[in-house]
Amino acid sequence: MDVVKRVESYILQVVQQIESSGWKQRLVFNSPIDEPNTEKHYQMTRFWADLVHRVDADVPFLVTEAPVPDRAEWGTLTGYADNFSVHGNKLNDLEVKQVIPRLIEGGAEISWYISCDQVYPQPNYFIDAPAMDPVMVPWITYRYGMNGILYWAVNFWPQTPDPWVDPVTYISGFLCSEGGVLSGEGSLLYPGSRVKRNTGQADVEGPVSSIRLELLREGIEDYEYLWMLRSLGDRAYADRMAAEMVIDVRAFSRNVEQLFRVREAMAQRIEELKAAQ
Repeated sequence: MDVVKRVESYILQVVQQIESSGWKQRLVFNSPIDEPNTEKHYQMTRFWADLVHRVDADVPFLVTEAPVPDRAEWGTLTGYADNFSVHGNKLNDLEVKQVIPRLIEGGAEISWYISCDQVYPQPNYFIDAPAMDPVMVPWITYRYGMNGILYWAVNFWPQTPDPWVDPVTYISGFLCSEGGVLSGEGSLLYPGSRVKRNTGQADVEGPVSSIRLELLREGIEDYEYLWMLRSLGDRAYADRMAAEMVIDVRAFSRNVEQLFRVREAMAQRIEELKAAQ
């Protein structure tokens, strides 16, 4: 059996196992070519997408790339990949912003991701970034009509002796954000086995959440408010609230008082819509 046949056999076994567990609707195959950025990468991405779809045409294939190629001569990934996870810097590209809603309308899922080379005024999860940044990530997601967010790691600890006391966890990415300090990059959690050593409190089994992760959770709850408004029949109101908070990925509110006011207004509108049912 050649290599391709072995891979097809493996994919089929995965699909069958997931299907037997009742989770097939959640299955997505992620391209082995991360962030394709050459013509060869694009060719290989199309190869893998075709391979997956030969096994099962209904299983989505995801690529960490924008749906618009950097160079036209590389060809397209649209029609091969079903899902795209877009680098945050690509959200500054007008063509990408125009393509996203068309693809979603056609059944694709579009998410976006933040990495260390996305610098202020774009949001990031750095410890020394504004506290509103993690909160606003889901708001930006909604504003662009995207389906979700991706992040490369939440417990990247191997390059630091202890993330509790040395927050620069991604030393090898020092030049990634123009030589800036990457405090907390790839690390939104802390090891529970070192709580007592660093805080005097009892160790815990499993990880300990960061303030940044808690702030991101608040933004996700806001995102749920927006979707509740849509599901209750007032998408126009949800869209208006999102537009009040977000212009684009580089221009969004960092005003806490405004956020609280908009949250309260959304909650009141949800109660009104529910009472009218």
